[in-house]
Amino acid sequence: MAEPDFDFDFQKNESNDEKMTGLFKSFWPKSWSENNENGSKKIDYATGEYKNGLKSGFWKYKLCNGEVQYEGNYINGLKHGKWYNYDFCNNALEMGFLEMIYTTGDYYQLELLGRISKEEITFENGKPNDILYYLNSENNVILKINHKTGQIFYDNDQPLTNQTIKFEYPTFIGLENKELIIYHRNGTIAYKMTDIGTDKSEFFYSDSEFLLKKCVYSKVMGNCQTFSQSGMVIDSYQYEFGSDKFGDECPCQ
Repeated sequence: MAEPDFDFDFQKNESNDEKMTGLFKSFWPKSWSENNENGSKKIDYATGEYKNGLKSGFWKYKLCNGEVQYEGNYINGLKHGKWYNYDFCNNALEMGFLEMIYTTGDYYQLELLGRISKEEITFENGKPNDILYYLNSENNVILKINHKTGQIFYDNDQPLTNQTIKFEYPTFIGLENKELIIYHRNGTIAYKMTDIGTDKSEFFYSDSEFLLKKCVYSKVMGNCQTFSQSGMVIDSYQYEFGSDKFGDECPCQ
């Protein structure tokens, strides 16, 4: 779908300054709100205030279904203080690392991903600090990312993984070595993947270090086994590497 042409509603305050000053509001086009089952109802896109031609104070941006996209404060036209992003698909804070968490975490079904409700970053005069925070609905930190290094941590500073990686089906990009490890919050191994050319192996562990599943691949297809805590084989099946992992579909849709 093409980018929308927004409708703007600028309410100019009394001012001798020729620069724009006053409350500002823009709306999603009617066609976009209709596509999201809002009928002819006008849906705000951006609301805030200008002072002397610069964004100032609290601004809020919404999606075309009326849900908040991101929000925060401006000082002299620059983002300042804490900003919150609720729409991870649109990369509102221009960092885009939550997708990396989903990509990595999906490899051992990180349950806490489903609890993330917003992304928080602090700006200082338009410049972001080094750490992005991911919070649940109770505003508790779940994960943290250093956006300069790409390192991912739990709230207790335990690293999520032993390296920064990117998955592009059916291969990993940027593996510093041929062994990817993902950790539970308590520091035990949750997932291990070895990648040697076309041969790959995956191992999935509980937080008490029991082997839950093992998959061995040649090229793309592989054989998987699941285990009981006593080490007995529960099930065996064939599996295509990465077939249920994060792909083109955005995780928040």
